[in-house]
Amino acid sequence: MNAGLKRHAVTLFEVGRVAGEGLKRHAVTLFEGGRVAAEGVMAEMVQELWSSFAAGQMFEGGMLRLTQFAGALATAIEAVRGSLGPGRSLELLRKESLEGLPPTSASK
Repeated sequence: MNAGLKRHAVTLFEVGRVAGEGLKRHAVTLFEGGRVAAEGVMAEMVQELWSSFAAGQMFEGGMLRLTQFAGALATAIEAVRGSLGPGRSLELLRKESLEGLPPTSASK
């Protein structure tokens, strides 16, 4: 195995170790289903992002950056959820999921 491939294999292993099962499940749901929604699911995802952020603080370089992105995403989701007001919830949609919709539906 060449050095570059070995480095990527180790990086993927470490990402898998830091990302909890719940976060992996949400990532797969977003990728395959194109959507993550519901208040409880969002709360669980934010909690998983913060857990990954905390677990990854021992890393350096690119791995540390990945965990920092998890913290940034958790912060952004919390900020948007907090600004929505009563009765409104956040939905994460994959861009490709919107491409087949009419413009009026996609803009909602």
